[in-house]
Amino acid sequence: IAYVPRIETLNDTEYLVVPVVMMVEGVHNGSKGPTFHSAEELEKTINYWEGKPVTLSHPQIDGYFVSASTDKVIEEWGVGFVTNAEMKDKKLTAEVYIDPNRLSEIDPDTLEMVRTGKIVEVSVGVFTEDQEVEEEWNGEKYIKISKNPVPDHLALLPGKVSACSMNDG
Repeated sequence: IAYVPRIETLNDTEYLVVPVVMMVEGVHNGSKGPTFHSAEELEKTINYWEGKPVTLSHPQIDGYFVSASTDKVIEEWGVGFVTNAEMKDKKLTAEVYIDPNRLSEIDPDTLEMVRTGKIVEVSVGVFTEDQEVEEEWNGEKYIKISKNPVPDHLALLPGKVSACSMNDG
């Protein structure tokens, strides 16, 4: 068991609350290739994560990734929200409130994973201004530095490995 979810009631809805490491400082090979994410840039996002949606995978419409900021996307992909983001040891952490009824409707297997404290990879959905460079950090080469990240959502990726995976910390 990696964690023990707690139950919180908010506005007459019971949520499963779980701790998450959303991202750690380092080189992550996301949608734009190997990109360095500094702790300083991640820390700038802390106040902007509050209330951001948690989605099951990264939302798409007609095969294109989209923001989770519309009611239509939340209705189809949303399963909860992020709260209490903070930096701990160069890790961007938070708590995730998951609506078990909603998650049960779209993916009961993932709900069971969360209920039993199994690891579910997560991935940040952020918009960034990237600086193109060719450098190394701790022996890992990267081609971009993530700058000015703007949080959009946190995606649950059951059964998948995220760009900033458990292996990264």
